[in-house]
Amino acid sequence: IDLDNPAVVVDVDMSTDITPSIPGGTHVQFNGIARTWKVVENVGPGGDIPAVEVAILKSAVRTATPPNGRYLMFISDTPNFDPTADYRVMTEGFNELGEAIVKTNYDFDGTKYITFGWAPEVPFIRSVYFNGTTNYIDMEDALDLNASEFTLSAWVNRKANSLNKSILSKRDAAYTQGYDFKINATGKFEVSWKTSTGSLQQIVSNTTIPEDTW
Repeated sequence: IDLDNPAVVVDVDMSTDITPSIPGGTHVQFNGIARTWKVVENVGPGGDIPAVEVAILKSAVRTATPPNGRYLMFISDTPNFDPTADYRVMTEGFNELGEAIVKTNYDFDGTKYITFGWAPEVPFIRSVYFNGTTNYIDMEDALDLNASEFTLSAWVNRKANSLNKSILSKRDAAYTQGYDFKINATGKFEVSWKTSTGSLQQIVSNTTIPEDTW
C-alpha cells in the first residue's frame, strides 16, 4: 500500500447527542494514513501483556499538516475505523538512530487493528452543562499535577443546590492521593491536594461564588 494514497478520513460530530442541536454541529476529523496493522495479543488462558510502547516514523504520517494539530493512533476491533474507534494522542521524539518518531502507549487485549494519522486543530466556542448529580467528563489516567507548582483554571456558572460539588478532580474515594477543585459547602472555590508525603494542602477563596453568573 502506498503511504501517499488518499487519507482515511474519520469525521466525528462532537455535538451529535446534544439537545437542542447545534447548527452546523461540532465536526472534528482524523486523517489516517492508508495503511492498517493487525495486533494480536498471544498469551495463555488468563494471561495478559501489559501496556506497550508503539512508535512510527513521523515522516510516515503523510496526512500530517503541522503545526496546528496532534498525531493520533486509532485502535479498532475491526479493520474499519469509524467514530466509535478508540485512540491515543502521540508524542514526538527520536529513536536510537536519531530519526524523528511519534509514539504512545497502549494495552492491547485480544485482536486489534491500528492506524496512524493527524487530527487538525479546529477551534470551537462551546460550554458543558453538568446537572450536579450524574454528569461528568472522564479524562482517564491523565491530568497529573506537580504538587509543588501548578495552575488550575475554569469558567463556572453554578446553579442552585451546587454546594460541595467538584469542578475538576482526580482522587480516590478515601482521598489518600490526588487533588480536588470544587465549590465547597459555603459556596466558595476550594482546591485541595495531597503532597508526596500524604499531607493535605488546601486553599479557599475569600469570595462566595454567586449563582447564575460566570
